[in-house]
Amino acid sequence: MKSIYNKIVVSGLAGSALLLGLAACTDDHFDIQESSVSGSQTVWKNIEANPELDSLAMILRRTKVMKTELDRGNKQSFAELLDQPQQLTVWAPKNGTYHAKHYLDMLDQADALRESDAITAMRIDYEVANQFARNHIARFNYESVVGNQQVRMMNSKLYNYDASANKFNGITVDAADRVVSSNGVLHVIEGQSKFVDNIYDFIMSGQAEFSKIYEEIHAEDKITFSPGQSTEGTMNENGQMEYVDSVYVNTNDLLTSAGALISNEDSLYVAIVPTNTAWDEGMEKLKSLYRYADTYWYEWSSTAAAPQGTGNFMKKDMPEMDMDSIANANAKNNLVKSMFIAPSRFRNVNIADSAALMDYIMTADSLDCTNGVILYNKNRYEEGNAKINPMFMDEEGNPIKPKKASNGYIIPLKHYTIDPAYSHMSKLDLKAYNSYNVASVNGTREGYDGMPITLTEGTRNETNPAGEPIVGSVDEDRYALFQSNDQDMYIKFRLNGIMSGHYKISIEMLPNCISNQYVQAQNAPDEGEVQEPVFSARIYDDKGNRLAQVSNLKVSQESVELITLWEDFEFETSYNGLPDLYTTFPYLQIEMTRRNQRSGKCDALSISRVLIEPVRE
Repeated sequence: MKSIYNKIVVSGLAGSALLLGLAACTDDHFDIQESSVSGSQTVWKNIEANPELDSLAMILRRTKVMKTELDRGNKQSFAELLDQPQQLTVWAPKNGTYHAKHYLDMLDQADALRESDAITAMRIDYEVANQFARNHIARFNYESVVGNQQVRMMNSKLYNYDASANKFNGITVDAADRVVSSNGVLHVIEGQSKFVDNIYDFIMSGQAEFSKIYEEIHAEDKITFSPGQSTEGTMNENGQMEYVDSVYVNTNDLLTSAGALISNEDSLYVAIVPTNTAWDEGMEKLKSLYRYADTYWYEWSSTAAAPQGTGNFMKKDMPEMDMDSIANANAKNNLVKSMFIAPSRFRNVNIADSAALMDYIMTADSLDCTNGVILYNKNRYEEGNAKINPMFMDEEGNPIKPKKASNGYIIPLKHYTIDPAYSHMSKLDLKAYNSYNVASVNGTREGYDGMPITLTEGTRNETNPAGEPIVGSVDEDRYALFQSNDQDMYIKFRLNGIMSGHYKISIEMLPNCISNQYVQAQNAPDEGEVQEPVFSARIYDDKGNRLAQVSNLKVSQESVELITLWEDFEFETSYNGLPDLYTTFPYLQIEMTRRNQRSGKCDALSISRVLIEPVRE
């Protein structure tokens, strides 16, 4: 057995279920179970004996029992399965009530491709098995005397069966043709049971309008041999193990990154699925967040020499890489990560009410995707219908009509109108008292190089030394105190994960005397006035190039103040999504020179946090 196509392969829907943490469905095993029903013939023999079911019989003889789309370990046909001593219920469509030739043609196509393209052939086989054969067969006996009930089919779909009304999944059941068999019950129905896609089925159906997402996801498939799951045979003449059944596992990192069990029939998701046009538009927008430089400096050292003070990158000129491919991969990953929403996380929303659920989706302030991306509604507070999130509007400004899936809803996007500033660009809230956020500090007194201070009711001063009230709240009542040692003082904040784009940059400053335990950081006032500290701010890239500067900023000693450094600063270079081995970043440098200290007569800065926020319209 040397070709992988003659081996068991865990792939496709079940492979994605595996990689997303979904346990295998119990309906997929083929154990022999003793039947408790009567009848001299099996379900299969009764199908063969009914001339109105000969089209069905032709399909079932040729359709393989497959757990996954690349499963070749079990050569059993559905005809053979239905001839086994198990408990089964079959709803068999009558000749002429469905397009049987469609499935027979698909099986012919699979046979024609068997030698030249075995993977495509197996996927066609599986499509017939999953969407037709397994869609009409249920394990166990669902007694006809029971009223309305839900039936779990072999493909895990749940359909209504109302025995009293003779209806199965909306199709009329011929009550007179019910046949009790030795291994279950056979019902004859007036048409094909409609197969309803789950979200995974829909995305991976390869529809022409959605072919790009199908191709992009399949391109990430990784098929690897799993010796631990395979059955060993004997050693060959070269001393190598030959396996009786070899298991190949298909993983897909792109789907894994989404963090959604979209093939699970018992989950509920809303999927935002782009058409080919929307996919291209989305990729173009998201790639703008990954405008990479040709090379970067990396490996930060807090003691290395720098343009001012200390702290610099030790290694220069990152090894040459295909930055366009990295940008493309990151854009694709972000697009897929923002496709799925889990309504189970919503509060005070009746998710069983489809109208209420979709109204919430369309108008919510923000929507949390399954793997961290937040989609904000830029029109939430405008008048009238503008409350609808613009990403869910069509070209005429009407809400996009969702499609129903068996495990949720699909919102098809004809155009990608999602603004990255309202979704993929995140706010950075850098706490000054968290030492990780401070890349390096120099020119400070020992112990005052970012001393973390927590304010309490007993330690917060309500007035400054001049008797003026100190107003304003402090984020989390925590901050860091930096005090000069009579030298130029430099505080460098690392701006990790910055994407290329426009940002508002602010810093929250406090009066130095806000804590009664550290009033020594405040110089004594002259003539009853408290002097305001003076500082400057600069942004440097990884190579030490100064990108921007603001000078002579004063810190109020009467209030907690969020000082805007730049209303709209553009990082032209992205530092997000680079290979993990090369950690690099731009940095914000806060400076208090000796000249500042003399002019302000104050030698300390009290900083709560630095805020980096995407500029949004």
